[in-house]
Amino acid sequence: MSNKTCQMHRSVLKHPLRVGAVMQAKVFEGIDNVDQNLWDRVTLGHPYAGWHWCRYGEAILKHPGYFLIAFEGDEPVGGAIFWVIYDEPVPTTHRAVRWLTSRYLNWRPLTVCRTPRLTDHKGVFLPSDPVQRTQVLSEIRRVGMDIAHRHRSSFLLADYLDEGELDYDAWGDFLRLKDFLNVGTWMHVRWNTFEEFMAALKTSDKKMHKNVRHNLRYAQEEGITIAIGHQMPPLEDVCRLVATKMKHYNIPFRRSELMQIIDALPMLAENSAIWVTAHRNGEMVGCELLLHDSINHVCKPVLYGRSYDVEFVYFYMCYEDIRYAIEELRVQTIIYDTEAYDFKRRMGFEIDSRNHLVLHPVSRIERALTGVLSRFMND
Repeated sequence: MSNKTCQMHRSVLKHPLRVGAVMQAKVFEGIDNVDQNLWDRVTLGHPYAGWHWCRYGEAILKHPGYFLIAFEGDEPVGGAIFWVIYDEPVPTTHRAVRWLTSRYLNWRPLTVCRTPRLTDHKGVFLPSDPVQRTQVLSEIRRVGMDIAHRHRSSFLLADYLDEGELDYDAWGDFLRLKDFLNVGTWMHVRWNTFEEFMAALKTSDKKMHKNVRHNLRYAQEEGITIAIGHQMPPLEDVCRLVATKMKHYNIPFRRSELMQIIDALPMLAENSAIWVTAHRNGEMVGCELLLHDSINHVCKPVLYGRSYDVEFVYFYMCYEDIRYAIEELRVQTIIYDTEAYDFKRRMGFEIDSRNHLVLHPVSRIERALTGVLSRFMND
């Protein structure tokens, strides 16, 4: 176990913590110390934040998270997830900035409120009552800064917020960054079958409907087949395809990071990790992992990889994702990235507006760095 991990295990937050006169908050280090039913009540309605998802998140990081629950009497009214992260990907194409920032974060990590890696949802769970919300959010800020100081973090960060959440007065002196993230796209599912979806598409965009039919027929004529199931496909094929896709977009591929994610999948609840693979002539030419939150009826494809020598793989996999999500998973929302955005827009996906964040520098050094680094982000 590393010194960083040992230090985290020794850090114990005192609780209970008082909030106002009638509200109380408790902080737990490690999700195994939180009652599963209680935590799932706190996070109901918040995708990828449930108890099993947090176990998955801890398995990736190889150290525990911190979990805050706010109570009014015996009733939980809000909460938050905190991760201490030493290897946060930096959203810039400037290699020098990316290298320097990664080295800096290895020295002074981030303390982050969000769901586990690849799931990309907020990690603050607030009540609708304005007074309660202010009390809970004030406590989230205080506890977050306590954790950040204990781990010599550089920033306390809460991301994947919508515009209304960004405007809460209780964020106080946190820096608010609007339209900062590229979260992706989403589609609300209103159909019971893929054919119903296609009928609706024909009504809204006849040309796109025709394109889908053509692409499906072409892919099948080319001998491309799609397999969907829970069994892990051959690891070397997954690594090869994911590396090919990342190289195509000039993104560094680190096999160790991919293995951390794959090794953590057994922590998830049953039917939460579903592999989608494309094959032609006995060769795997496409892959992705569907992360399925059955409690909140959401699915999200991640770890997409493909061979760029085979046409229509991307489109065919997207169609089959939608078919499987509608007919088998019965989800209410499908979340995608923004790759091939015009195609997704015409298929019915919308830009995800949870692209705001708040952050607070922990020391004067980070306050100075905030203005400098913001010039390079999202270039």
